[in-house]
This record gives sequence, structure tokens and C-alpha cells, in this order.
Amino acid sequence: MEFSELMKLNASMVKRWLKDKTLDDYYCGNKEALKREFISCIQQEIGSNFIILTREELIEKMEKFHASMEGTDW
Repeated sequence: MEFSELMKLNASMVKRWLKDKTLDDYYCGNKEALKREFISCIQQEIGSNFIILTREELIEKMEKFHASMEGTDW
């Protein structure tokens, strides 16, 4: 199976997870948490230990780091 086909299968699976009422209730409508769980499941299966951050989380962490290095954090 080609990688692109596998990714299409994953995309359709995520879409089903996002529409699932039970999962939506479990995650209290938090779609980002549900997506993280999906990625976490894949990572566990392939033995990956990458850290997953949203773009907003990464920017916030970078801004805090830069502020701390400049001595402007409170």
C-alpha cells in the first residue's frame, strides 16, 4: 500500500472519530484533544516519541522562552 493511500485511510478514520457522538461526549467537544489522541495511538503503534503541539501552543512556548531569555517575563 502506498503511503498516500494509507494517509487517506487515516484521514477518513479521523473524520469518523470527529463525528462519533460517544467520542465527542468523552472529549467534551474538544476536537484538538481527540486529534491528539488519534496521533498518540499512531505514535504508540510505531514506537514514536515525538511531542505534539498545536501551532498556538508552540508559539506561546517560544514567546515565553524568548521573554525569559530577555528578562521580560513576570
